[in-house]
Amino acid sequence: MFFGIYIPFIIVSLAFAFPLAYGFMSVFSGFLTTSASISIPLTISVFNVLFTTLIVFGVFLVTSLLSW
Repeated sequence: MFFGIYIPFIIVSLAFAFPLAYGFMSVFSGFLTTSASISIPLTISVFNVLFTTLIVFGVFLVTSLLSW
C-alpha cells in the first residue's frame, strides 16, 4: 500500500494524543471540582483507546482504498 508510509505517524500521534487527552481531562475535572463544586468522573479505559485506534485505522484504510 502506497499510503503505508503514514502508519508510523498515525501511531506516534495516537501515542501522544491519549496521554494528552487524559491530562486535559484531569485538569478540566479538577477545575470543575474546585471552582463550581461539580465532580464529573471522566475516565479513559482500555476499551476507549482500542476503539479509537480501530476507528482511526479503519478510516485510514477506507480512504486509502478509495483514493488508490
